[in-house]
Amino acid sequence: MDSTLIAQLLGQMDKSTQESPYSTKGMAYKVLNQMDDFNKESPDYGMDSYIKKNGVPAPYQSMVEYMKGGRHIGDEFKMPNHQTFSTQSSYSAPDMQGGEWKTGGAEGSPYWSFKPSEFNLKQNPIEDLMRYWKSNQPEGTFLQLPDGSYFPRSITEPSDIYGYKVRQPYQSENTFFKRNPSVAGMAAEDNQITLNPYSPLTNERKAAVARNEAMRLYMRENELDPQFQVTPEQTKYFAGMEYGKPENAKYMRQTILGRIFSGDPTANATPEQVDIAKRIAQGLRLRTPTYE
Repeated sequence: MDSTLIAQLLGQMDKSTQESPYSTKGMAYKVLNQMDDFNKESPDYGMDSYIKKNGVPAPYQSMVEYMKGGRHIGDEFKMPNHQTFSTQSSYSAPDMQGGEWKTGGAEGSPYWSFKPSEFNLKQNPIEDLMRYWKSNQPEGTFLQLPDGSYFPRSITEPSDIYGYKVRQPYQSENTFFKRNPSVAGMAAEDNQITLNPYSPLTNERKAAVARNEAMRLYMRENELDPQFQVTPEQTKYFAGMEYGKPENAKYMRQTILGRIFSGDPTANATPEQVDIAKRIAQGLRLRTPTYE
């Protein structure tokens, strides 16, 4: 029995029959598990078909050894029972349609999302897919839920933080971000926050950047120009940046306070600066008292 026929059997059987060794689907699993050592551990990929087409990558002796490093070999031979069975699989058909992978966010974004098909959801209910996603998918890969939102909730998706909207970059901003991956985000002219999809920062650090930008927007919105002494170390740190120019001294001070608020150690804050940041943060939190 080849993997194509097994795929058809798997797709036609109800998931609840999987545990029964006497059901057709149970028999299909049994045959799958006899194909090679890899399928004994993962009966949801047509590994025999992959090997027939591509062979075992050198210098590895088996696919088990090759896959131990967490390597990805594409969707072409994913079986219909795989959680991310997609339209890229050779087993996807009109009556057994896989889900769709797509790039997320702005054009050229490195993030990917998976939109499960009706067939996917019959095989694996959305709650099961969410559990799978949390344990198996890498950071920066998202599952599109039936209501159009994404899991896990990420600061890279539009949301609100202290009442300020976090939106996707406009085309001109995206171009700038692509050229400047070290710029993690900005408090945009439309009083919204946009984050750099090309930044190497983790989602946790991007969330901190969004808090920084929210603080800056709050100071802009309320025309706050906090006065305090900038240390020589801070002046040296910002030298060569836009904030380091004499005409941008106000924005350098605001940035220092934003970094203090977000927990960024590059602020190198003084006690006076920390006290000012705390007082401004009280007003920011009042915009959305239930945010934290």
